[in-house]
Amino acid sequence: MGAARALASPPVRAAFQELLPQFEQASGHRLQIEWAGILAILQRVGEGGESRDLVVASQECIDRLIARGRLAERIDLVRAESGVGVLKGRRRPDISSVAALQRELRAAKKVGYSTGPSGVHMAALFKRWGMEAELAPKLVLAPSGVMVGTFIASGEVEFGFQQKSELIEIEGVEWVGALPPEIALTTYFSAGLPAGGANEPVVRAWLDFFAASAPVMRKHGLEPA
Repeated sequence: MGAARALASPPVRAAFQELLPQFEQASGHRLQIEWAGILAILQRVGEGGESRDLVVASQECIDRLIARGRLAERIDLVRAESGVGVLKGRRRPDISSVAALQRELRAAKKVGYSTGPSGVHMAALFKRWGMEAELAPKLVLAPSGVMVGTFIASGEVEFGFQQKSELIEIEGVEWVGALPPEIALTTYFSAGLPAGGANEPVVRAWLDFFAASAPVMRKHGLEPA
């Protein structure tokens, strides 16, 4: 049995990378992981027909790939809270209420967001609030697979929106907090398996190992699903 091949979304990267060497040493199995944003995963697996032993992405993404016949089974892994990050040592924006967040958005020069679930959520909020045109010149959209935290760390944006697990992965970026309760977003990230994959035993062994590692998930800003 060769190495299992995975295509995975960055929210789980830090937790996966900490646990994978332990899994490989304990089991003797190998898992090769390539990282890609959700849009890229949909294009490559859903439209391009690429095959993998394991795909890890948002629950919605996995469901879409199952509906297209590209995957056969979904296993929920973790949930990730969306919120705001800022460069450590810089002023922390007030996100205690929707009104406070709107004031911060209006006052900021540049704000980052993503093409993934958190970014889609924020874009819908900007439109609902009637702020879409007002904010357009100051919004910096991170390309698929690129973390908003990289723009925060470089000083290109004053603060940014993304899942906690992605924001805190970037050195120098500090988690400010989750979005206010009435606009909060929690995204489930899931594993997708094809039907009858040759490396299915390796994949299932890895998913069992990961599921038993809640402290590592929490360390990296995730909660078990």
